[in-house]
Parts: sequence; structure tokens; C-alpha cells
Amino acid sequence: MDNLTILLNEAISLHKDGKLCGTDDLYKSLVGSIGESQIVSLTEGESVNGKFDVLGKTRYPGRIEVKTANKPTDGKLGAWSLMCKRNGCDWFALVDASSLENNKYRISMIPHDDMFEFLDTPNSKGNCPDNIRWSASYNSTDNKCTEATELFLKYEISY
Repeated sequence: MDNLTILLNEAISLHKDGKLCGTDDLYKSLVGSIGESQIVSLTEGESVNGKFDVLGKTRYPGRIEVKTANKPTDGKLGAWSLMCKRNGCDWFALVDASSLENNKYRISMIPHDDMFEFLDTPNSKGNCPDNIRWSASYNSTDNKCTEATELFLKYEISY
């Protein structure tokens, strides 16, 4: 194992334990880049610096907004700042990188219109939040965020 891999594994471990100090933004940036790389590989696409993240070529062609979740909070994973992507992408790629240290990812490729149908539906408080949160256990051991979890699972891909 090279030194960079050792350092990254140590950062992942510290982050999981809530003990990573001063570099949280760097860690999130690295994890986001890893998520985008997964989607570039999946779609045989290319990374784009602009209003969306990946231009899919083969599988899931079109503009893809990638959101990578790396650590559950209260048993939930999530993606934020979604409303500003209305009509700016064709797909939302939700990447669950919470098992990154095991090189395991779960990916859901949600069509734009289906994501906004979910986002435009008021929650129990009557609000339309700018995020999606789903169960980190995918409701295998809990009943959290059932609608969002069902949406993730409906479009989860095998690769």
C-alpha cells in the first residue's frame, strides 16, 4: 500500500469516528471527487466543471448532477442543494459512499422529473425541502424516510 492510500484510509477512519479536524472540507471534496469518478466510469462519460458534474455518454446519457453521501447522521444519508438544479440536469446520481473504506458504493440514477416530483411534494410540515434524505440501512432495520428510500431503491443500479 502506498503512502497516499495509507493517509486516505487513516482520514476515512478518523472521519468515521468524528475525529478528523481542520480538513473536513478537503475530505468532503475528495469523497465528492470519488463519487463523480464512479459515475464517469459507469456512464463512460466525462467530468464537467459547470452547472452539472458529469456528461454521460453510454449508460445514462446526458447531464448528470452527482451527490455523494459519506457519513450517516441519525441513521440517514442525504443530498442537499437540489432545487437549483431544476432543468439543469437530466439525472441525479446519488452515491452512497458510507462504506468507502471497503470500496463499496450504492448508486441510484434518478431521472430529473422523478426527483422533482419528490422534491415538489410537501413534507409532513407542509414544506418542500431542498434536499433528499434516505435511510442508511435502506429500511432493513428502521422505517426512516420511507418515500425517499423507496425512490433511491427504485432507481438503484447494479454494476
